[in-house]
Amino acid sequence: MSAAALRTLARRVRMLLARSVVAMVNDALKVQGLQITVLDGEVAQVQRFQEYGFTSVPLPGAEAIVAALAGARSHLVAIAVDDGRYRLKGLQKGEVALYTDEGDVIQFKRGNVIEVTSAGSVEVTAPQVTVLASTKVTLDSPEVHCTHKLTVAGDITAKNVTADTEVTANGITLTSRAAA
Repeated sequence: MSAAALRTLARRVRMLLARSVVAMVNDALKVQGLQITVLDGEVAQVQRFQEYGFTSVPLPGAEAIVAALAGARSHLVAIAVDDGRYRLKGLQKGEVALYTDEGDVIQFKRGNVIEVTSAGSVEVTAPQVTVLASTKVTLDSPEVHCTHKLTVAGDITAKNVTADTEVTANGITLTSRAAA
């Protein structure tokens, strides 16, 4: 192999991987598109490959590792994107977490504990939701609100129960409150 061919090969090997900064994201494509800045201000449009079943939209300023397929800088793909500004720190060995820049976290902790944290709200939407607990379910909240029918199949133990009864007849509504 000639010296010129070796130089070309060495240059292509050096250019296989690069660190870059995310400038913009196009999440409407079949494979997410990123506009990135590589090396000395080189701007490129790349595809970002993500693991099946997991997706995210990185913020501008996140960092990416891009690979030049076949050593060609004209065909870069993002193979990893991270954002150290928001990465969770202090997890124990073996723990896993999903997180956002706003502080929402689903953390799989040691001891078979799953912790969900949100500064906003947590919503579950499904035709039917079942919670199975072999010992107890605790609702620790200043108020629990049920918007429709509540059916209890077992005993109810309560303190400070207040019941409102409302009766309407001939256009007149009477309300009574009883404390038990």
